Amino acid sequence: MLRSLVFVLCSFCFTAAFSQSFNIGVRAGLNYSQFRGPLELNEEYSFNSGFHFGISYQQNLVDNFGIRAELQYTQIGGTKSYSGPGYYVLRFGENTQFEPGTFTAIDRDNDGTAESPGYLLEVSNAYLNIPITAHYRINSKFELLGGAYLGFLINPTANGVLRFDSTESPLDIFFQQTLSYNYYMDEPLEFTGQGGITTVFVDDEPISVARVAKAYYQQVEKNRSTYKVLDLGLIGGLNYYFNKGFYAGARVNYGLLDVTRTGLDFSLIEYNSDESFITREDKDTNMTLEFSLGFKF
Repeated sequence: MLRSLVFVLCSFCFTAAFSQSFNIGVRAGLNYSQFRGPLELNEEYSFNSGFHFGISYQQNLVDNFGIRAELQYTQIGGTKSYSGPGYYVLRFGENTQFEPGTFTAIDRDNDGTAESPGYLLEVSNAYLNIPITAHYRINSKFELLGGAYLGFLINPTANGVLRFDSTESPLDIFFQQTLSYNYYMDEPLEFTGQGGITTVFVDDEPISVARVAKAYYQQVEKNRSTYKVLDLGLIGGLNYYFNKGFYAGARVNYGLLDVTRTGLDFSLIEYNSDESFITREDKDTNMTLEFSLGFKF
């Protein structure tokens, strides 16, 4: 009888422990992300929106503490904007000309507030992230989490527009250009032919400028992509549980690595006296706010 009772109790404890030892989960929601790093004069970084979704495995070490690993698809990046002096690379035949000018903002009301900057680029980089986080249940409703993530860039893209007016030849060289970037797929000097061209004049010679430019349109060579493959950062957040499995959460992902390649991160304002690009040796990191709904089984 005693042996039977002990066996039943042990079996019950083992079953309960096993059923509580791990959880499988799903999570999805919205991102608000931006780049953080040194800026040129009049340049601004602001938030861009995206989404994320993922599946997770959580190993529960004790009742209120566990370690969670997740496989997550996420869109992060940011918006870059600039208005002011700059340049544009004009190419015609074998000739190259770095044309000084202005990225001209639009101020329709003439009140000193621009409705649109002269240069606007909305970057949306798709990553496959692996977050590893520790989760501590404060009570039945609230859970704190912290950890780190490793990200692999799988599809870096951007869209935007620029308006350029030449300083030296404002009546001959002025145009608006749509920017449609796929940093992995695009090639040097490439543009979208369906967008047509704008004709400008250099010393009375007509020059064609694409109305829709791809990522490396102003370059003659491309060694690698503008954005690096790997990202690494820290995570902090809070979850609120509506019931045992369903929750809403908020996280901050703070990147630690420079995500842009120095050799392809060019100044918007200045160029070298030999008419070559000036590269920016600065550190641009990702910072992302995540707002999620999730469920763990």
